[in-house]
Amino acid sequence: MLDYADLVVVNKYEKKGSEDAIRDVRKQVQRNRKAWDKDPKQMPVYGTIASKFNDDGITAFTTPCWIRSTRPRHPIQLIHSPH
Repeated sequence: MLDYADLVVVNKYEKKGSEDAIRDVRKQVQRNRKAWDKDPKQMPVYGTIASKFNDDGITAFTTPCWIRSTRPRHPIQLIHSPH
């Protein structure tokens, strides 16, 4: 799925190990995109706490979603991982 994703959201960011998960996903996205010239922190991977009102992570990833959704040739497709 990461090969096709424009951005990645990792929920449950308040849980133990979430920072490691974000780091690992960012590195994998960097590898998949062959973006060796970019810092992994620049990869579009967002940690969220969906149950928290006004969560910074939700705001951070909804802005690129909104911008992308306004482009008629590039609709957003959400892919839900069962895990």
